Amino acid sequence: MEVDTEIRARWVLPVAPDETVALPHYSVIVNDARILDVLPSQEASEKYSPKELVDRSKSIVLPGLINAHTHSGMSIMRGRADDQPLLEWLHNIWPIEGAVACEEEFCEDGALLAAAEMIRGGVTCFSDMYFFPDAGAKAAIRAGMRAVIGIVFLMFPSGYAASLEDYLRKGEEIRKHFKDEPLIHFTYAPHAPYTVPPSTWMQLKALSKENSVPIHTHLHETKDECTSSRVLDRTNPACHLSDEMCHPLEDLNRKGILGPNFVGAHMVHLTDEEIDICAEKGVHVAHCPTSNAKLASGFCRIDKLLRAGVNVALGTDSACSNNSLDMIAEMKMAALVAKNVAGDPTVMPAYMALRMATINGAKAFGIDHITGSLEVGKSADLISIDIETHPGNFPVYDPHSAVVYAASREDVEDVMIAGKFVLKEKTHCTLDLHDVLRRADYWRTRINKQFPLN
Repeated sequence: MEVDTEIRARWVLPVAPDETVALPHYSVIVNDARILDVLPSQEASEKYSPKELVDRSKSIVLPGLINAHTHSGMSIMRGRADDQPLLEWLHNIWPIEGAVACEEEFCEDGALLAAAEMIRGGVTCFSDMYFFPDAGAKAAIRAGMRAVIGIVFLMFPSGYAASLEDYLRKGEEIRKHFKDEPLIHFTYAPHAPYTVPPSTWMQLKALSKENSVPIHTHLHETKDECTSSRVLDRTNPACHLSDEMCHPLEDLNRKGILGPNFVGAHMVHLTDEEIDICAEKGVHVAHCPTSNAKLASGFCRIDKLLRAGVNVALGTDSACSNNSLDMIAEMKMAALVAKNVAGDPTVMPAYMALRMATINGAKAFGIDHITGSLEVGKSADLISIDIETHPGNFPVYDPHSAVVYAASREDVEDVMIAGKFVLKEKTHCTLDLHDVLRRADYWRTRINKQFPLN
């Protein structure tokens, strides 16, 4: 049978249905943008005649990584507000955003820079939340990436929208405009309980149910957010806007907003009772350990969440607070943090970290029937990682361990999305990297002129 592509690997890590499985000397068969078969390479050579045979006999082939929480447009502000706690960081970033993020071109150029970085690091899908959501969607389409675009909401005006009603109107227009784009998916993305009022949360609860669009927000990122909300300390900017004297998660639960269509980013400060609520309601968590560590926000109790049965995905947050969009590094960070928080080195083995970076992210946004694992019928969103020619990765006894604990994004060879290579042999196929960097440098120069560093 003639097929489009055979990728012949040293190892294939399908992730689902069993995340522990590693298949030696297997091939992935791609046809019509989908995975047609996953089988031993010897059998593949007898069964299929590929138009293109990609020999990755020294590499691991696995699902493309899914960045479950980021702000792509902010990539151009990488390194502008380092070594600060979250609220101080925000107060340093917001003036810059007010000056340049009011322009759609800035957001699109930032998203293109993010896409180029993520593709080079094996990311095939990202969940975005930023001004001008259409800029993120356009950048993703241009790069050939899958994206979950957040329709953002804030209580204050911006260069993108003048009011909460304007955020909604523009967001719905964008969602309808891109509804037929197969690589573009959406969430409603209220920024946080301290920047979005209760009336908007209730409106989004209804819209989420009506349109089958998940809600994606920042929640319990800092201790201040929880303690100030419990006593309604309005002098603290992290205090939620509800009149209820309780933690924000508890308030959202009382309002009936939590459920399988809800993704909470960070979720660092959760009580045992709140973890039980997340499990009971089917809430998803987008864990961002590097950003949380850099901002000294604390460490999410991943082991307790996983033991409770909560679906935990993995994200980088923005390049402005991380300072990279490196999901391979994020997997290692997540595993190491989980072990230390639990005081148990057996917590979160490598295969679980990989699951969090792939199928769990797809599940969080309701696209696990499309992507997130190497299963027959799913979109051919996959990557290859060279593990046998780099001394830092060799020898390989456990390919999951090699990916999570030893490999780096520099080892990513190929990235395929919906059956098309967007990176091949470490070279971008869809983006002019020189042009992407040139455009980002224009904004760097402009930011430095308006906001000179001391």
